[in-house]
Amino acid sequence: MKDALDGNDTDGTLLNATEAATDNNNNDDAWKPLPLEERLRRGEVPVREEYIRKHVKREQFLTATASGNEQPTRTTTTTKTSAAEGEGGEEKNKNDDGGRESKILLPTLSEGGGKTSGGYQKRTKKMKRAMRKAMMRKEGGGGGEGDDTQMCFQFLKTGGKRCEKGDRCRFSHDVEYFMKHVKKKDLPGSCPFGGEKCPFGLACRFSGSHDGGGGGEARAEDESVVLFDAPVAKPRDDMNDVTNDVKYALTKRTFDFSRADGILKALGLRTSDEVRGGGENRGKKQHQAKNNKRMKMNENEKKVIAENADEYSDDDDGGGGEDDGDNRVDKSGNVTSEPAFEKDEENKTASVDQLLKPKEKKKIDFKNKLYLAPLTTVGNLPFRRLCKTLGADITCGEMALATSLLKGDAREWALVRRHKSEDIFGVQICGGHSDSLGRCVQALDDTIECDFIDINMGCPIDLICNKGAGSMLLEKPKRMEELVRSSNLICSVPLTFKTRMGYKDTSRVAHTFAPNIKEWGAAALTLHGRTRAQRYSREADWEYIKKVADASSVPIIGNGDIYTYHDYVENVVKNQDSIATCMIARGALVKPWIFTEIKEQRNWDISSHERFEMLKDFTRFGLEHWGSDERGVEQTRRFLLEWMSFTYRYTPIGLLETINGELPNVSMTQRPPKFVGRDDMESMLASDDASVWVDLCEKLLGKAPEGWKFTPKHKSNAYKNVNESEGGMAFAEANG
Repeated sequence: MKDALDGNDTDGTLLNATEAATDNNNNDDAWKPLPLEERLRRGEVPVREEYIRKHVKREQFLTATASGNEQPTRTTTTTKTSAAEGEGGEEKNKNDDGGRESKILLPTLSEGGGKTSGGYQKRTKKMKRAMRKAMMRKEGGGGGEGDDTQMCFQFLKTGGKRCEKGDRCRFSHDVEYFMKHVKKKDLPGSCPFGGEKCPFGLACRFSGSHDGGGGGEARAEDESVVLFDAPVAKPRDDMNDVTNDVKYALTKRTFDFSRADGILKALGLRTSDEVRGGGENRGKKQHQAKNNKRMKMNENEKKVIAENADEYSDDDDGGGGEDDGDNRVDKSGNVTSEPAFEKDEENKTASVDQLLKPKEKKKIDFKNKLYLAPLTTVGNLPFRRLCKTLGADITCGEMALATSLLKGDAREWALVRRHKSEDIFGVQICGGHSDSLGRCVQALDDTIECDFIDINMGCPIDLICNKGAGSMLLEKPKRMEELVRSSNLICSVPLTFKTRMGYKDTSRVAHTFAPNIKEWGAAALTLHGRTRAQRYSREADWEYIKKVADASSVPIIGNGDIYTYHDYVENVVKNQDSIATCMIARGALVKPWIFTEIKEQRNWDISSHERFEMLKDFTRFGLEHWGSDERGVEQTRRFLLEWMSFTYRYTPIGLLETINGELPNVSMTQRPPKFVGRDDMESMLASDDASVWVDLCEKLLGKAPEGWKFTPKHKSNAYKNVNESEGGMAFAEANG
């Protein structure tokens, strides 16, 4: 495996096992791949025949591995008790301690491409009893052989010197037992945080280097590589770490939203307190709140708001209601609304003129800048940091739900973290109601630093659309206008939004509202060249994107199927008079060096060694961001595997057939056949077996926990159904 890490050409184990299986069945006819023309018609990537892996039946593969040509891949079965599992590789033994039954997970051969699941299980009575017993052991100090003792993190952080709670601490302080039985072997290399500054103390997986030592040594049996030769100068050099006080205020609903509520009222939109019947409307009839989602504006409000916005009429979701009477007219005829603003120089109520006055905002030039799309799960801070090193100009955080941010959810607020290398950084939020989205915009505007805020109006997920957000807003253009207008008035940075061509295949509506976007106040529109119904099963329609760009009053950022430098030239450069730039999503997941290819205007035949170095860079960035303790290591492992569930789809350029003397331009909708690489590492990187990805991660982060499993969270819908996918016949493999 050392040769694989170095990228040297050796006989791949994947190829040897397949060849051996083929030799063991000499009676079968020799397998040959389909002709090139047929493979192209089926939508396959044109890989050269000598690299296409032979199709082997599973029985033949088992025969080959049993003969000693290849050891079975190590995976573990699920821990859920069932009769089938008991026969498939689990044995029950009696422990010497109390005669309790325990399970021994035996190695099994993973199915081809089968990815075992490590999801949550429903807690049974037996599991709850075991958890109570474990808690009792922890509270009693624990430390017996086989006990999963939970250590005091504060005690470990100080190197086992002190704990603020002392004897009152319910966690174990037995450092000797922790180091001997609980903590895993240190990873080789230096601690990225340095010995004295490391915030994890003895819990750090590099704690051996804290006292000036060299840390753990790479052993031959695990072949782990050294990630850090020396401490990092500025680890965790990120921003937007929102304080717990802000999250607590959001949780308890004590955060001051007077600015957002004032603007919403001036626009005639109800706030959540009014809808619930609380706050100033406590005691009023509840049926008014239920039947009226938006307040009617009086004549004075219409007169003032008409100077800056169109008059709002009732949309399809509900009818108008009567004015609550909370608004009042001052001596000058301006309408004021509660709650009021307090000026620094004088304590007076802000008028609607002041609330709706357009703000001077910093402008962002999107022209010809490479934009990394906000990517759920995989578009985390370490990945964005990696893409910045490869040439990305604009980055955006993962999509955060407005309602979750308003609840103070720590996991949701972690999505807005920003590294200092991200010089142009945006935050993407999703919501379908003006009050929640407006308040969320104010919370972000008051607490974090970002260059723009993006509203996701194109998410195709059912969970989002069923709540009236995401792509569902394409069916409600008035609601879309409401959200953009109100959010733009609340935030002090440019506002953009992302959407699709339409909700249904038969209704493409983006061109109908594109001319009005500037009037709404948005700085740019990102348009995905598919409808919500298409998901990712069709090719992106860049002709329609150009049509919308010609009619739009703001810069248009195209999105969809940018996978190579040639795609960028064909769809963006040739239409640069209309389209400002493009947003790159799946192309960056499969090959993040696409930014380098575009900027250097070339096709990069990247080697397996260079790709493995990118995995190492991501691992370094992950340990700096999530931490070097056991939790941080496993968090890094999980997100690295999530990313690898996309990278395996890449087909090296050096393996492609030439057509008419030129290399073909591989598109996003083409799927490669199973192939072997030019060396062991390239074959492993191209494997679709999750157990192979786990093995690669173990070269970087050490052995995975016993019984640990992985299933990719995201499965692309582009390969979902052969009959539904255009150019997708290659997605059904032929067995000869």
